[in-house]
Amino acid sequence: TVLAGTLVAEIRSPEVTALQAEYHEAEVESELAAKELANTTSLLEVADDVKRPLEQASLELSKARAERDASAARLKSEVLKNERLETLLQEGIASRQQVEESRAQRQALEAELKQAEAAVEIAQNHLKRETRVSNSDLRVKAETFPAEARLARAQEAMRHARERLHQLGAS
Repeated sequence: TVLAGTLVAEIRSPEVTALQAEYHEAEVESELAAKELANTTSLLEVADDVKRPLEQASLELSKARAERDASAARLKSEVLKNERLETLLQEGIASRQQVEESRAQRQALEAELKQAEAAVEIAQNHLKRETRVSNSDLRVKAETFPAEARLARAQEAMRHARERLHQLGAS
């Protein structure tokens, strides 16, 4: 007599065996991809590579502002010097050459200040862009995407293999 639930016969099909192997490979690939994704995500949480562009943009802006302020201070000093020389020229104490050299220096410093102000504007725009990129996590997404895609492909392969096994009545 055969009791309920007792295995009476086992039929092995090369097709079922191949599907079981395919399922197992997809399962292993899925586990590896999940570990890779977890490792990549953990690394990015502490890595400097993701935060560095924003920090560099902030530093660039600080340097540009400092250079602009230094240029403004040099120009202010030259303006005062030029005004004194203009007064001394009228009193006959300074020479015309000294005054002309001072005017030329003043114009050069005015141009330098304009350039420094443009550099500040560029640095501000750069910082805004880097802030948007940082807030959107685009760099993190770009780094994790390959592992996410690999995981999704492995999970899809597992699902397909499981469905085919089920259709054949195998597990």
